[in-house]
Order: sequence, then C-alpha cells, then structure tokens
Amino acid sequence: MNLFDLISISLIAYGSFRGFSKGLIVEISSLLAIFLGFSIAINFDDLISNFLYNSFNINFSLLKIFVFLISFFIIYSLVTLFAKSVTKFIKVVNLGLFNSVFGGIFGLIKWSLLFVVFVWIIHSIEFSNINVISNSFMYGFLLDLSEIIFNVIENEDEVFLQKFT
Repeated sequence: MNLFDLISISLIAYGSFRGFSKGLIVEISSLLAIFLGFSIAINFDDLISNFLYNSFNINFSLLKIFVFLISFFIIYSLVTLFAKSVTKFIKVVNLGLFNSVFGGIFGLIKWSLLFVVFVWIIHSIEFSNINVISNSFMYGFLLDLSEIIFNVIENEDEVFLQKFT
C-alpha cells in the first residue's frame, strides 16, 4: 500500500462517513441540486442577462457570468433546503437510521465513482507512469472498474439510440 492507496481509501471512507452523517436524502439532493442548478442556469442565463442588460446597460459578458452564478446558487440552495426539510420529516417518523445507513452506502458509491473517473483521467493523459500511481493497488482496481463502467455506458448509449431512432 502506497500514498495513492492511502489517499484514495481515506477519501472514499470520508465520503461514506459524510453520507452516513448527512443521510441519503441530502446526499442524493446534493447531486440533484448540482445537476438542476447547472441545467437551469445554462438554459435561462441568456434570457435573464438580456433582460438585465436592456434594463441596466451593464457589461453583457460580466452580467452573463453573474446571472449564471446567482441562478445556480439559488437553485442549489432551494433544492438543499427542501432536502433538509424532508430529512427532518424522516427523523420524525423514525426512519433516521435507514436514511443514515443508506446515505453512507450512497456516499461510498459516489466517492468511489469520483475516484474511478479521476483514475480514468489520469490513465487517459498518461500520468500513470509515475511510480506512486503505477505501484498502487487501488489504481489498478479503479482502472479496471472504470473500463467496465465506461463500456456499460457506451453499450447503453447504443441501445438507447437504437430504441429511439
């Protein structure tokens, strides 16, 4: 076990603990909040920026960035606030342990997937020649897992395209 293994195992364990302490609802909503925040901000930043530009005559490029960030922050905050409300309700009906345990499992999976993508990027840009990485147990395992996951995604894309074209 080397430094890369220790760092990756520590961060994956941290993700699992964080998921356990926050719960499944908050963990899932954090991913949903990021996705919705980006989607809504990207789709509506032009509309809002044009309106504000016509009203206040501010630098359009700067305004567009500002509108995107504010939109993202508002959507992220609303989804997170909703998730925390649902979590409080779950604690009231005594499903807190269920929420925590599955939050830990979800956190473990989420952080593991982050490392799978990280290892795939390292391998793609050929940083894997560094001794710390190439001698790592976790690197080989995560690289194999990344190839499996990306093959499944590619196959699902082909099935989806065949089904709907």
